[in-house]
Amino acid sequence: MLYVTYIDLVNDIRCNIYKIQENAKKGAFCGVIGVPRSGMLPAGIISQYLNVGLCSLNEFLEYQMDAFSNHGKRLLNLPNTEKKRILVVEDTCFDGYSLLETKNKLEQFNEVYEFVFMAVYLEGKCGKYFPDLYLRDVRNNDGFIKNIVLYEWNILHHHYQDKVIYDLDGVIFVEPPDERDTQSYVEYIKNPTPLFIPSTQVPITICTYRLRKYYDITVESLHNIGIDNPNIIMYNSEEYEDRVVSPYEYKSYMYKNSEDKLLFVESDDFQARKIYEITGKPVYCTDTNKMYC
Repeated sequence: MLYVTYIDLVNDIRCNIYKIQENAKKGAFCGVIGVPRSGMLPAGIISQYLNVGLCSLNEFLEYQMDAFSNHGKRLLNLPNTEKKRILVVEDTCFDGYSLLETKNKLEQFNEVYEFVFMAVYLEGKCGKYFPDLYLRDVRNNDGFIKNIVLYEWNILHHHYQDKVIYDLDGVIFVEPPDERDTQSYVEYIKNPTPLFIPSTQVPITICTYRLRKYYDITVESLHNIGIDNPNIIMYNSEEYEDRVVSPYEYKSYMYKNSEDKLLFVESDDFQARKIYEITGKPVYCTDTNKMYC
């Protein structure tokens, strides 16, 4: 599993900005368009390096060149060429659907502008559309993705949700009071503060050290933040009367015996490291933004 952080994104752009500059020899770019949403992240960084205007796709469709000056007093780089060159940026390209859709929307301006379509990360064969430019290839030599690639900006909203186990307290909700059987604890978990809410195109799996007797309260609190029909694995102390089981031991056992699960999302760094050591399977820690794999 490859995990790409915001810092990696900045470094990958900085170390490969020469590829954009090489392309600019054909004609300087007079602006950068970011494809919403995730394409706006690298587009903003690249526009700063090139010192040109930045706008979203929708802004350009409505205002064209004026969109690049709507965000400030920045001087526009307007080379005296027949067509103004504009860089269109996506964060990743796997099959090319997003870039192709963007290209189709911009075709109406082809007589005036030359659009160069790029992705920071090349993930697949891009059978629908291959970008004009890319900065980092994360594929094997055969053109297929090496393995699962996750990005910090969509770690909770990727296409592998059915292969993830989420911890509850500290990940989806802010950690409750320490005492698991006090009135303040019960009152809190009835109306907990949301923290990181994963996408739920498919029912997600949650493994928590929270006691099973609080199952109904937990289901209701998840429903209140839009998470319905989750598979919730909760700790039943009666099953472990003969010995004390720590949170990380419990989670490790459940994760290790879930053969279809490829990632555990844990808030506590110590527990994350222990779960990884015990299971040998990837664990992501939300507190430290570390991927153990």
